[in-house]
Amino acid sequence: MEIIRRSFHTDLRLIKEFRDTSLTLLKAYGISEDNLFKIRLILDELISNSYKHGNNKDFSKIIEVSIEIDDNYCMIRVRDEGKGINFDRKKDVFSEHGRGLHIVDFISDKMLVDNNIITAFVSLKSNL
Repeated sequence: MEIIRRSFHTDLRLIKEFRDTSLTLLKAYGISEDNLFKIRLILDELISNSYKHGNNKDFSKIIEVSIEIDDNYCMIRVRDEGKGINFDRKKDVFSEHGRGLHIVDFISDKMLVDNNIITAFVSLKSNL
């Protein structure tokens, strides 16, 4: 099992650096291109939500991201310092807010929301 874990300030440069470094490590781990695409999209959506909505672009606030991966699955967990959300899977995907979470919910095998922590699971077995 590989674990990538990092905490960083709410800064777009740091976010991009973390994402790019993580994807390089995952590619070296042998993740398929299809799954790398899913993982990148999930990371982008969850971290950008933390940046914009959770931490309100406040540099002094921290975003924590962990990625755990083994031969069967990838788990991505993002936590910010926001007040949290109440995600409604029945909400209209064309509404003003929440489209990113609907995308993550759709492309991941499972998504859990616990206040300001969002966890997404991606099965790697079918695409290896």
